[in-house]
Amino acid sequence: MLSTIFVLILSGIMMQSIIKISTHHIVQLNQISRAYQAKTALNLAENILKDEIIKEQALIKKAELSSSVGKILVVKDSDESYQLTIITETGEKFTKNIGVDYLDKSDFESVDLETNLSPLLEEESGDEDILTN
Repeated sequence: MLSTIFVLILSGIMMQSIIKISTHHIVQLNQISRAYQAKTALNLAENILKDEIIKEQALIKKAELSSSVGKILVVKDSDESYQLTIITETGEKFTKNIGVDYLDKSDFESVDLETNLSPLLEEESGDEDILTN
């Protein structure tokens, strides 16, 4: 009788441990999934930015893109680099710095998004420029 109770208690402890490990594993997989989606959105935003720079022959100063993952803020750091920051719907923040040093900037001028991308532009409150896809 005592050994049966001991086995039941030990089994309960083992089950709790397995449940806790499984819960942590599921949380970790969800975090990896969200990070993967955010990085994919940043890569897509990078390609859109580079395409728009080449198409419009102008360097974009600031932009905001919307995706299913969250909002992507594009800010020009210097003549040769941009910072892309995504704030996911869950509040997580991922940042990527990209260079555009492959472009011949002597042919380009630095402009606001509103000037050259007006068909693709949606204005929200304030002076923010927004490019939605």
